[in-house]
Amino acid sequence: MKYLKFNTPVPKGSKTDKLWEMIDRNCGEAIEGGVEAATWFPHPHYHGRLWEEAMPLGNTGLVLSFITLEDPE
Repeated sequence: MKYLKFNTPVPKGSKTDKLWEMIDRNCGEAIEGGVEAATWFPHPHYHGRLWEEAMPLGNTGLVLSFITLEDPE
């Protein structure tokens, strides 16, 4: 598990980063999709893709992100 301290920038290229950009334009809704493990973890033990879900927490100015292993299908 990992958490970011308040006001810590999120990794560029993440879905959470994209959601923050959307929120800045007043159009932020939940967003999800695949990202490389190295986007969130600079030295991952897993070198595949992750599935990231990011959602705004109402009008609090906060975002909740879930990151799991991507289903290879």
